[in-house]
Amino acid sequence: MIDLEDVNDNSSNNKSYEDSERESNNNNDFESHERWNLWDNKDIFVNRESILIIDIGTNSIKAGYSLNKEPSIDLLSLVGYPKKYSNNPHLGEYYNQQGFLKEKKSSETAIYGYDTLNKHIARDLELVHPLEKGIIKEWEATEHIILNIFDILGTDSDDESIIVTAHPNTDIIRLSQILFETLMVGDSYIKPQEQFALYYSQQSTGLVVHVGDYCSIMPFYCNEAMNHLYTTFPIDGTTLTQNIIDDIDWKEHEHIFGRIDERNKYMISQLLKENVFYVSNNENEKDNSDNLLDKKLFDINNLDTHSSIPLKFISNQKINPEYLLQLVKDRSKHTEKFFMGNEGKNKNFVSNSEFIRNINNNNDDSSNEKKKKLNRRMIEGNGIHVKIYNTIMKAPKEIRSLLFSNIIVEGGSSQFPGFVDRLKSEIENLIKTNKYVPNYKVNMMNENANDSKCSFINFKGAVKIANSSVLPSININDSTYDDVGANYVEDLFGYKIK
Repeated sequence: MIDLEDVNDNSSNNKSYEDSERESNNNNDFESHERWNLWDNKDIFVNRESILIIDIGTNSIKAGYSLNKEPSIDLLSLVGYPKKYSNNPHLGEYYNQQGFLKEKKSSETAIYGYDTLNKHIARDLELVHPLEKGIIKEWEATEHIILNIFDILGTDSDDESIIVTAHPNTDIIRLSQILFETLMVGDSYIKPQEQFALYYSQQSTGLVVHVGDYCSIMPFYCNEAMNHLYTTFPIDGTTLTQNIIDDIDWKEHEHIFGRIDERNKYMISQLLKENVFYVSNNENEKDNSDNLLDKKLFDINNLDTHSSIPLKFISNQKINPEYLLQLVKDRSKHTEKFFMGNEGKNKNFVSNSEFIRNINNNNDDSSNEKKKKLNRRMIEGNGIHVKIYNTIMKAPKEIRSLLFSNIIVEGGSSQFPGFVDRLKSEIENLIKTNKYVPNYKVNMMNENANDSKCSFINFKGAVKIANSSVLPSININDSTYDDVGANYVEDLFGYKIK
């Protein structure tokens, strides 16, 4: 929440000499720190042997070498293990003549990615989704996916240099044990995805907004995460998919899709989310167009190239993609929840502009209790733009302008057409409405949603740091790991976010 006392103090011109001097010293300190910018050195980029980058995401795990601009592997985060008994001829290589599994569960017997969705074998597989909202839950399956990546690349993990991006709350100890003790890599650099998004911006101070299967806001100062300001938002890609599932009358469409189980409901909803939905310019905008193609948001001819789950895996029969349009009644209904919050608009909801007006009209020291109540109410029903605004306002006032001017928005759900423009507009409106806040300039960085089916910002940020002269001084090699162990790796790379 906004620190009202801090805001009011800033607006006062009756400062003591000591206060003014202290503020001047603080400004100088922050300015001197800001000069330390990792990317100011023109010689920072060097030519070195390519480094393997693995970007661990909830829906997909991307991998590739640092000499490439984009990952060469984009693997669905799904592992299928053949069940103990089956007479399926399509899985004959895994079973003996009696129909029992030949070998125990291992990376060699596992089936990965889209292959697990094959309608001929899916029913005989034990499917494992190793990540939940960005956090690794099934470590064995995750290890098998990483081993499969090396198999696809045709390279040995021994002595490999590797960079891994992961969720801020990833168990760094467990991950480092897999890398150094199982894979026997030569050296490794492990950081949360938000850190690599900052590297992508090539600025040392900024605010990273991750909008994927989890939604988080993390400010950085001089390349260091401000952990105490880390916050999450309840609306994310997972909740949107579930909302779409709940919104569709599935019985009405059984004649097209056949028997629709939970798996098919998820895949259809995911397909719709990635291709049909968009973010309106404002909460009052109504979509007057009956044809989705008018806004060029639904590319029927290239549907599968823009989807994490191709259409062929959804139904046994060929589906006209235009039929999918009939499943959606309002294309901006669910994405609007990013700006309405978890509760949406209800009788207790206080709009952002109304909240600010109440503060401005009650600038009286005797109304502190009323202001506190308004502060509490501001959180209820508010959107992601208010979360971002509040997070920056909690930061020291000397760096707020730097945070507003470098907001990096990344993650698959940030690729909704119109999302970044709406987010920027909403934050600018909050700044303009509050007379106690300077007219900060808001600048946002995000990859174009039309260029790719998902955001590669984290991977590209890892490429930048991999090709820099800084990496050898910040990573950890196998000999150091042998000396200090996995706990040291957690101290070195972990965020320790609760």
